[in-house]
Amino acid sequence: MGSRRARGFGKTLRKPLQVWAERAKLGEQQVNLAAAARLWAERRAGELLIASRENGTRDTGQGGDRRSQSQEPTVKLDDLGLSKHESSRYQQLAGKTSP
Repeated sequence: MGSRRARGFGKTLRKPLQVWAERAKLGEQQVNLAAAARLWAERRAGELLIASRENGTRDTGQGGDRRSQSQEPTVKLDDLGLSKHESSRYQQLAGKTSP
């Protein structure tokens, strides 16, 4: 059993996927596979975001000491094409166990 939030996420995707499947003339199995692939990709993105935060390769968004020499450049969420909301959601998905 998933949490209430995880079940709500599935409900959020159900209608758009159903409309997409009808337009693409796909069956229920293909829609389920597409939803599973998207969920896997978002969970994996969350795992990578967590790892990059832990190893210091992602910018913390905290600013920094402007006077000292810069360390290694860090990646920002914007560089990855992600919003803070998406980053947070993906990391939450990564923290959940697979069903």
